[in-house]
Amino acid sequence: TQPVEGEQFSGGLRAALREKADHLATGHLDTKEAYLLCKTGRKHGVNMILTHPEWNRTKSSGAIQKELADTGVLIEKNWLNIAEGSVSAEEMASNIRNSGVNHVYLSTDRGQAGFEHPVEGMLCFIETLLAQGFSEKEIKTMLCTVPGFIVSRNTTG
Repeated sequence: TQPVEGEQFSGGLRAALREKADHLATGHLDTKEAYLLCKTGRKHGVNMILTHPEWNRTKSSGAIQKELADTGVLIEKNWLNIAEGSVSAEEMASNIRNSGVNHVYLSTDRGQAGFEHPVEGMLCFIETLLAQGFSEKEIKTMLCTVPGFIVSRNTTG
C-alpha cells in the first residue's frame, strides 16, 4: 500500500507531539500509519524514528525511507531483518546509502531466548555491512553518532 498525504490524527495527538515528545518511534505501525506519523511529527518539530522499515509487517520502500530521512527522520536498521530473510544485505545496504548514514542507526533486535546474543548479532551486522562496502567511519556514524542524537535529544534535520 502507498501512503497517503494528509493529517489523519486528532488534535490531541498533534498537541502531544508538539508539547511532549523528544523522540517518537513508529514501533510496529503499518507502512501507511508510520509514514503519516513521521510526516505529521516532523511537521510539528518532533524528532521521529522510523523503526523496522525492512520487516515484512512494517516494510517501507527505499524511496519512502529516503523521503522521510530527507525531512530529518532517523531510520533504524535491524540485523534481525537480514538474519531472518526479510531483506537481503544488498537491499538494506542500498536503503542505507539512499537515506544517508547520517540518518541511520544500527540495532540487532535480538535479546530473545533462542537467538544469538545481541553483541554477536551486532558483530555479524558490522561484518555484513563491511562486506557491502561501508567504511569503518560510516559504521561508526551509524553505531555512535546517530544514536547520540537520540540520547542528547538533538535532531539531524
